[in-house]
Amino acid sequence: MNILQIIYNLSISIWRFIYSAYIWQWSRYEKLTDEVEMMYILPTPIQAYINKHKSRFLSTFEEPLASSKNWNENMKSLQIDPAELAQELTYKENEIENEWKRRVLIENTPRGNVIMYYDVYKQAFAYYCDQATMPYDIMNAVAMRYVIAFFCRDLFVDESIIPRKANTPDGENEDKPAPSPNEEKKNVGDAPFAKFKNYNTANNKMVKSGGKLVNKKTNKFIHLGQTRNHCPLNKPPKVFAMNGFSSKLLPDSEKKPDLSYAEFKAQQTQQKAAAASANQ
Repeated sequence: MNILQIIYNLSISIWRFIYSAYIWQWSRYEKLTDEVEMMYILPTPIQAYINKHKSRFLSTFEEPLASSKNWNENMKSLQIDPAELAQELTYKENEIENEWKRRVLIENTPRGNVIMYYDVYKQAFAYYCDQATMPYDIMNAVAMRYVIAFFCRDLFVDESIIPRKANTPDGENEDKPAPSPNEEKKNVGDAPFAKFKNYNTANNKMVKSGGKLVNKKTNKFIHLGQTRNHCPLNKPPKVFAMNGFSSKLLPDSEKKPDLSYAEFKAQQTQQKAAAASANQ
């Protein structure tokens, strides 16, 4: 083998080494640039809003926030006997329902303003919004803001967001397979309203978990109309006069009936005559 052949083979080997090194460095550079681009891609305003309130909500399950405050401080009115609570809510004007209607949150979202309060009777988050439809994720973020602001964290029952250790402290309520239609028919007779354990009659959503279809609780939202329909004042109930009718079965019906105009004028005349005689 002559010297030229040796030089040729050596140059081919060097060229192949340089080319393979170049290809390796280029592929590494492309992968690195893709990771950097993914790192610095700014989220959309909606995603940023959801992430902000979600991280704030989840931080209440971790130390030191978990033990620094009682995040269910205002749940005392709902933690009474279920039968007693159900009986109280049957009255049209009850203090428990009015108490929660006074806890109103006005929140600015990327899709417009939302006015929200918790409806105890319907066991759902009621809200006013100018949009005809609002994404569930945005409403979930507003609900997270609500339960943190008013210290009623247990009203938020979405199992896809609540940490498993907080949702199943004893490991008893693990994800269960979806019940068959026959089993659902058997459970239709159960009373869902008189059971106030979870405070929120949440919807059930079918979600895949570990390759199986399982039931996940989700929050319930009720759209009450546009924001201009919301009345911030708590108007007292209108009381109608009994027009002289009285009965021991009706409270406050035995009070003195309203005066007629003629009786009022006669009373004014008597008072004026008594005042004139006193002055003399």
